[in-house]
Parts: sequence; structure tokens; C-alpha cells
Amino acid sequence: MKLPYVTLRIQHRMRPEIADLLRLDIYDHLDDHESVQKYETIKGVTKNVFFISHNHRESSMPGGKSKVTRYTAGMHQRIYSYQASN
Repeated sequence: MKLPYVTLRIQHRMRPEIADLLRLDIYDHLDDHESVQKYETIKGVTKNVFFISHNHRESSMPGGKSKVTRYTAGMHQRIYSYQASN
């Protein structure tokens, strides 16, 4: 449509493994800032990026615009707690 736009060139938040998923189809050129190269590996799992299949339902958050799956939220909480205790 020939509208002006700006494309992200250096990302500062994601693990490079997650950014790799975006580089496949969304970004032609996306570099990782040096700070994300220093993230520690996640303790207690075999990879830093993984997908989880489950059959638990989503619930609406207060305000109704966002959804949450308490099952995955609980998994995130347990992984975080494990990281903090080791």
C-alpha cells in the first residue's frame, strides 16, 4: 500500500531461540542484542523453548479482553519457582 513503516532490526527481550521462530516468516533481518545472548539456560527442562499440548480450557480475565489457561499459568509458576530455588 506504499505506506511508511519501521521494521524492528534489533530485538532486546526474547531468547534467540524464540526470535528464530519470527525470523522464519515475519522478519527478513532481525538481530539479537548482545544482552539476550547472556540469558541462562532454564533449569529443569531439556530445552529453552518448547510447546506444550493439553486439553485444559481458557478462562476470561477480568475485563474480558484477555484469556488465561490456569494449567499453563501454573506450569510457568512452577518453572519460575524452581529457577528461583536452585
